[in-house]
Amino acid sequence: MTEKDVSELYDKYSADRFSLNDRGYLARVHPLELWVLAYLETHPDATLSEVVQASADARQSVYAWLLKSHRRSGQDRRIAQLFEIDAFLEIHDHWQRVGYPFASLTPSLATALARRVDRPGALAELMGIIANDGVRYPAVLIDDLHFAANTPL
Repeated sequence: MTEKDVSELYDKYSADRFSLNDRGYLARVHPLELWVLAYLETHPDATLSEVVQASADARQSVYAWLLKSHRRSGQDRRIAQLFEIDAFLEIHDHWQRVGYPFASLTPSLATALARRVDRPGALAELMGIIANDGVRYPAVLIDDLHFAANTPL
């Protein structure tokens, strides 16, 4: 490619030619994350309250589609996703208070079920009950595991 071709492509696909929502979609991140990064690049010492105040227009723009009534199914789906994200953040916080050692939690039906118990290890107990047709066997401490014992492997 020539420098002219590169320049034309750069101009044609410049970030300012796309809406914030489109840029977020193309980058596969939330549009407000892009906005915050751009803002903090030009205002590195900004406080949270300054960022929130400066982002008012961007937030209105990004979520304007939620107020359009002909997008009802998309609205419902996005709201449900936000509730789910909040729920799993709450589950993770609860689990960390009782000793869960990891920095994040993968959302799943299992973690949603285990939320109702007092410790993360109870999930294993719940799965054991389900796997044994509703029979709860006592927990057993495993000292050694011998995979493929007495086999050519």
